[in-house]
Amino acid sequence: MKEKCPTCGRELTGVGFLRKYCEYCKGLEKHKLPQAQEISEYKRTCNECEKVWHSLVSREEEIGKQFNNYEKASLCFCCGGNSESLTQSVRNRDAAKENLDKLKKCPNCLSSNYKEEIVSHEKK
Repeated sequence: MKEKCPTCGRELTGVGFLRKYCEYCKGLEKHKLPQAQEISEYKRTCNECEKVWHSLVSREEEIGKQFNNYEKASLCFCCGGNSESLTQSVRNRDAAKENLDKLKKCPNCLSSNYKEEIVSHEKK
């Protein structure tokens, strides 16, 4: 079943980046896609101390995208760009990597030796 425009009732078309729009109302209003009804997270269990911790899959994906963007930017600046911009890009890239690594280490003993599974539950 196709989604309907809440403004005019016509069928929504033209899937864009996280949006759908109504051909009739497209100049007037944009319509967001419905929010996800489930939340997925990594459930990690440390093999050293048995500590269990959780991390949102979406958060880790976002940090991974940031890391990739900063990595690409730092490569662009290497070819004669502004050295200050290169330095900042490298710092941002390193901070994103550090954040991602922190989520993948046991908060109790800092071990990277863990079991991982993805669990999903309904969004409240």
